[in-house]
Amino acid sequence: MPQRPPPQSPLPRRGARSQPPLHIQAPPLRRPARSKTPLILAAGVAAYGLSLYTAYLYTTIKDLPPAPSSPRLQPSNAKVYNALASEYDTSIWFSELTMGLPLLRRALARRAHGHVLEASVGTGRNAAYYDMDKCASVTVVDSSLEMLTVARAAFASRHPRSGTRVRCVHMDAAAPLPPPPTPAGGKYDVAIQSMGICSHEDPIALLRNLARSVKSGSEGGRIVLLEHGRSRFEWINDLLDRLAWGHARRWGCWWNRDIGELVERSGLKLLEVRRYHFGTTWWVVAVPPDEDKTIVSSSP
Repeated sequence: MPQRPPPQSPLPRRGARSQPPLHIQAPPLRRPARSKTPLILAAGVAAYGLSLYTAYLYTTIKDLPPAPSSPRLQPSNAKVYNALASEYDTSIWFSELTMGLPLLRRALARRAHGHVLEASVGTGRNAAYYDMDKCASVTVVDSSLEMLTVARAAFASRHPRSGTRVRCVHMDAAAPLPPPPTPAGGKYDVAIQSMGICSHEDPIALLRNLARSVKSGSEGGRIVLLEHGRSRFEWINDLLDRLAWGHARRWGCWWNRDIGELVERSGLKLLEVRRYHFGTTWWVVAVPPDEDKTIVSSSP
């Protein structure tokens, strides 16, 4: 039989377009699925540990004796502040930051104008927020000499040009206060205080003394307070009462006092009341009790 010639590839016809080469991509390599077992085990261990820790806290707290909320029944821990002065700011700055207290401190200090009195100044944590262009003088008072020394440095650092306009006085703010540094003496335009009611052994006497040192409401006098105390929720108050002993030994303040009751008993006439952090943080604006003022603004 005659042999057939081998088949030849057909030549492209003249004028025909050449076809592009066909590229076949290999399918992407799939990584083997990771086992979720370690993650589930880790989450289980964390949940178990958290439940144990929660149970431990509950059994520990419920056995603590509740502390009294009346200042008359609470021992003074004023000496704690002398020991805390050098480390106080570095110890509480993060907790204050997470609670937004710097914003409230700024709002407090921005109310200062004219001749200003700041009672219970502590380490001067409000110093950074003063607008000294609005202040003719600032008198800061604290019963802890060590705290006052830190406050003096804070004002000097933040307001180096203020000079003699900032006056630091070592004394109890419930005692008769010096008048503004003017030839005529007189009274202050504004008195501010942050976290002072919780630490003073006689907060009612302190508030009444502030009222005697500030101009009347008709003259523009104001008392502005930023305080912390009892909540509007009883379960929180129960925690505050049971943890109050340890907190007072560590920080010197009694955080379970009823701020509203103490301000009311002092006789101050309230203009504004706001509460934050489940009602434990109090913002109060008041005037001395020489005029018939009533509450005009209050947050729930």
